[in-house]
Amino acid sequence: MLLTECVAVVSGADNAKGIGFAIARAFVAHGARVGLIGLGQRELAGLSDSLVGPDRAEAAIGIEADVTDPPAVASAVDRVVARFGRLTTVVANAGIVEGTALADVTPSALARMVEVNLGGGLNLVQAALPHLGPGGSIVTIGSIAAQQGGGLRGGPHYAASKGAVVSLTRAMARELGPRGIRANTIHPGIVRTPMTEDASPELEARQARGVPLGRLGEPDDIAGAAVFFASGLSRYTTGTDLAVNGGLYIG
Repeated sequence: MLLTECVAVVSGADNAKGIGFAIARAFVAHGARVGLIGLGQRELAGLSDSLVGPDRAEAAIGIEADVTDPPAVASAVDRVVARFGRLTTVVANAGIVEGTALADVTPSALARMVEVNLGGGLNLVQAALPHLGPGGSIVTIGSIAAQQGGGLRGGPHYAASKGAVVSLTRAMARELGPRGIRANTIHPGIVRTPMTEDASPELEARQARGVPLGRLGEPDDIAGAAVFFASGLSRYTTGTDLAVNGGLYIG
């Protein structure tokens, strides 16, 4: 029960098999109240209803909002605060991926990648800032692609957008530290999510053989790191990156 005082918003939480929902589920298991933000209202309603806190009280609310729409994001955050009375934690998880080769990246594809992966997180944090106080935590989701320069599933524009997320998070940590607000990034490796579900069993087996811990990641692996960053266990940690990749990239 590490998060009994936590009220969080988690973007990209509208898929039961995704990292966002796994984070929301882990938060609730540790006593938090959570606002799930995503694009599918029906899915969000079902997922939020499935999350019941240890005290059996209402633990989650699902709100449809596009992270690239600042007014919609601000409205979603305000609804979470109105429902649960405060906000302590932001998890900027919503993102897209595209495995395009360098020569084939178009200006529109680059703009869209940056708009969602970088701009979406910035929009969420900006909406949350008026509500965050000392002890607040911002968690962004990077990628192993940002660390090793692409490859695996993401093209160069994906890697660049996630690298920008790291820089933005470090800047937030520096600016917001005097207010007692922390900001950190989690770098997932290859994780079994809807983004990777088109991989063949042969490809998954080959990728798993390259991981020192011998398997691909699961959404719950990333959720555990998010619980750490949202809790008091990381109260003196800010501006850092945590690689959760089974040892696939060690740098």
